[in-house]
Parts: sequence; structure tokens; C-alpha cells
Amino acid sequence: MSSAIGLGNLLRFPGVVYNADAGLAFFIPYGLGLTLVGIPILTLELVLGQTSRSGDLLAFGNIHKRLRGIGVASAHTSYTVALYYNVIIAWILLYFVRSFQSNLPWAAGTGERLTVSADYFSNNIVQAVANPSDTKHIIGATFVAGIFAWAFVYLSISKGVLTAGRVVQFTMTLPTIFVAILVIRGVTLTNAGAGIELYFGRFDISKLSVGSVWVDAISHIFFSIGIGFGVMTAYASYNSRHQDAVQDAFIIGFSNSAFEVIAGFSVFGVIGFLGPENVKGMVGTFSMGFITYPVALSNLPAPQFWNVLFFFTLFLLGLGSAFSLVEGASTTLKDSRWLSKYPGQTISGVLCIIGVLFLGLYASDIGIHALDTVDTFINSIGMIFLGLVKVWAAGTWYRADEARHRVGSPAFFLFNAAWVVAPIAGTIIGYVSNLAIGLGVGLGLCAVLAVGGCSLAMKHGGRSAIFDLFFFQSRELVNDINSVIATRNQTRLPIAWAVIIKYITTPALCILQVVTYRGVVVEKIDMPMSWLGLTFALLVPLMLMVGLVAPDFYTFLVPIKKPVVDVFDHNQITGDEITQVHQERDKSAATVT
Repeated sequence: MSSAIGLGNLLRFPGVVYNADAGLAFFIPYGLGLTLVGIPILTLELVLGQTSRSGDLLAFGNIHKRLRGIGVASAHTSYTVALYYNVIIAWILLYFVRSFQSNLPWAAGTGERLTVSADYFSNNIVQAVANPSDTKHIIGATFVAGIFAWAFVYLSISKGVLTAGRVVQFTMTLPTIFVAILVIRGVTLTNAGAGIELYFGRFDISKLSVGSVWVDAISHIFFSIGIGFGVMTAYASYNSRHQDAVQDAFIIGFSNSAFEVIAGFSVFGVIGFLGPENVKGMVGTFSMGFITYPVALSNLPAPQFWNVLFFFTLFLLGLGSAFSLVEGASTTLKDSRWLSKYPGQTISGVLCIIGVLFLGLYASDIGIHALDTVDTFINSIGMIFLGLVKVWAAGTWYRADEARHRVGSPAFFLFNAAWVVAPIAGTIIGYVSNLAIGLGVGLGLCAVLAVGGCSLAMKHGGRSAIFDLFFFQSRELVNDINSVIATRNQTRLPIAWAVIIKYITTPALCILQVVTYRGVVVEKIDMPMSWLGLTFALLVPLMLMVGLVAPDFYTFLVPIKKPVVDVFDHNQITGDEITQVHQERDKSAATVT
């Protein structure tokens, strides 16, 4: 839960809703994104982590060794985000400390309060130069605060899941209480109703005709839950074999959404208090967290108290996400034969030291440029692409050889191309010409490929081959997973989940990837330091490609002894080794609980 609920729930989500300008209608694409993309992928990560008792590298590598690159790319993505995420925590720490001053430096009179707050953030915190080539110095206060941020992360994960489990008790419980207080205060502010009306008081379904509303809603679900980083897989690997993974996925997914929807009332109350006409362009993540919200709190009685409470809440939310991101990367290294001889404490420490070194970039006067471009590219290109590959791997690669034998290779490849090639081609053509033509081409190509595959399968094995073409892999995936995670009274994974993963989630992410790629590469390639963000993002497909072409390249990251029986692997360790590892993992999980 702590890795899912973070700064984005309190700061990013309200901005997405506000910019959609659809009121309650926004929750149509949001709800569809949650049920058809977010929870299905979250379920995939949790059940694979629990059945394989390892991170993404081994979990997907056991489906097929050519998928090991997914684990490497997941570790890269989570650590890349952690590198700049801790700088945001550093800014939060600076605001927290300065909130104890008798005169808050970002406070001002009614007429100029947003301007003063924005100037303070730009000139005193970020201190950005207009041209990155003009960089001159590291910002001392941010650098020191960043060291403290990394120290907190290290202390949170120094002893692995045991330490993290104890820290989570604070990074989840206290923010929940504090956010409840902020919500109550937000909705009772003067003129709060004007802001809340923008949130829950209107239903403008006409806004849903704008494609960006759908893209932003689904993208936010993707980022908000934290899927694609390998974090959920890593934490699920410590679960007891009898943990109800399916139930956990629904609890995490819906609790995460409930948290941000409720927290949204606080932010929209602030928008109403400041005046909706005054906050235009000030409801993004950074603007809301460091400019708009502090201004509102500074105009309340006892402003120091409210600012201290707000920034301490942000710190706890950020810390929970930050150490989860680092843990997602460190799990891959700790499980590897390459580094398994070193204590986990040492590996976590090295990752945190490297993070401190990166403060030389992110805590400098070009830090905001580096942060913005890396965040934009790694999220829009890297993470969505990684999520797409995960669902494609589960839906298409699982028992692929057996499926090809049943339906014939031509039918197998033609049919499966329908759910990837068609949506990509249709979306591209939609941009080149118009939406109607693109939709027609996409649906038409999908029908041609699917019908062609069915025709070839019919010739190969009769009617039963058509059933196998549609459902064999989905059925076997669900049955094999249930044989491990649903041996007692746990919730059984329904076959509908595997069908959704293959026939809805995969095409949806194909479309989303094309749209976001175009939006980033075409519209944002001229961002300052875009080369840096593009480099980090393109490492994701490169790592995946290396795994596909040369899977043995990642052998050094595979454990010498597999940690546990895996339903996807027929060459498994047996006997006392399995029992011992199970006992150790179950003991750790019980202690955390």
C-alpha cells in the first residue's frame, strides 16, 4: 500500500481532474482505467511475485528466459525514478524546516500571494538557470536535504523487508490521519464550495470527446498504483504462499483510488478558497505542492501549524514511495548470483550512495530541467512500454510452444498480431489522417488478422483449435497460478482476468503508448536536456531487446539456486532447499505483518 499511495495521490491526481474540466464525468475513463488496466496489471505482478518468490527478472524469466529483460528494465525504471524522487523529498524537507519560522517566506497579502509563493519556489528552492549550459553551482541547502532524504531511505530498507514493514506503519497510518485533517480543513474553507463544484458538482460528458482526457486518466491510474516498477512483484515475493494475492490486488487498487479521491476534496477546497480564476496553471504537481497549497495554508489562523502538518504529510507519503522504488531495484541485485554473496545491507547502501552522487545533477541549478525531462520521458515512454510488454508476455508467451502445436504456428502468430499490430497501426493512421479512418483501419485490420488466424487454426485442428486459439493460454495461465495461490480458501483468479489482460489491456496500452510517444517525442523533444530523458527512457526497450535476442546475457543476474518452486518452470529445485526457503520467506512475511 505504501508504495502505491504517494505524492501523486495528493498532488498529481487533483491536477489531472482539474485539467480534464469534466467534473464527475472524468471518473468514467478513470474507472475504466482502474478496472481494465490498473488492477489487472497489479494482479499480474502480485501473483507472479508470490508464485515465483522473486522479482520481475525471475518471475518473467520463468515464463521464458527471453523475458528476463523485463526484470532488468523494471529495476532500471524504478531506480531512475528514485534518483529524482528524492530531490522532491529534499524540497519538502526544506519547506518543512522553514515552516517553523514566525514569518513564512512564501506568505503574502491577498493580492500577490500566489506570485510571491511562485517566486520563492523558483528563486529560493529551485534556483534554475534559463539555459542548462549556463549551470554554475550546486544548491547547498537542497544537496544537504537530499543527503538526509537518502539517509531516511537507507534506514527504511537497511534490513530488507523487515525494516520496511515497520516503517510502513508510519508512512501509511500517519499520512492517512493527516490527510483526513487536511480534507476537513479544506472543505470548511471560505468559498470551498466553488472548488468542490468543479470536482463533484458537475457532470460534463462532452469533455470525454477529447482524447487527452482518456489518456491522462488511464496514464494516471498506471502511475498512481505504481505498476511497471517491479516493486509490487518484489514485495509479493515475501508473501506467504497462502496469502490471498487476488484479494490484495483489489484492496490495493481500490484503496489507492479511494485515498486520492477523498484527498482531492482538500485540494479542490483550496482551489475554491483561492478562487478558481486565480489558480489557472497552478494545479500541477509542483505548483500545487510548493506554491498553491502553502499559500492557502499561510492565510489560515496558526499558519505554521498547518504548513508543518502539510509538509510532514508529504514527507511521509514521499518516503514510502521512495524506499519502495529503491527496494524494487535492489531486489533484482540481491537475488542475483552476481551479488548474492554480499549482504543486502551493503547493496542497499551502495544504491543510496549512488543516489547521493546524482544529487550533483538534481540538486544543482539545472536540477529542475533534468528532473522534468527524465520524469516526462521515463513515464511516457519507458514505464508504459514496460507495462505493455508485461501483459503481452503473460498473454502471448505463456505456454506459447504448446499453443502453437495445438493451433499451428501461422495461426498463432497471425491471431496474436491482431491485438498488438492492429491498435498500433490504427492509432498511427488516426494521427496521419483522422480519427474515424484510424478507427476503421484498426478495427478492420484486427478483424482480418483474427479471422485469418481462426481460419488457419480450423484447418490445422478443427473447431477445438479455434477455442484453443482464443482461450488455451489464458486458461492454463489461470489454472497454473491458482494451483499455487489458491490451495486453501484464497480467492481464485478468474479466467476473465487473463482474457482481459490479453484482449483489452494489451490493445489499450498499445494505443496509449503510441499517443504518449507522439506527445513526448513530437511535442516535447525541444525541452531543456531532453537528451537526458530520452536516454533513460530508451534504455528500457534496449534492455528488453537484449533479453529477447541474447537471453543468456542476463544469466549473471539469475540466482544460482532458484528460490522456490515456480509454476512456470519445469526444472525446479526440490526437497529441503524449497522447504528452507519457504520457511524463511514465510517467517519474514509473518514478522512484517
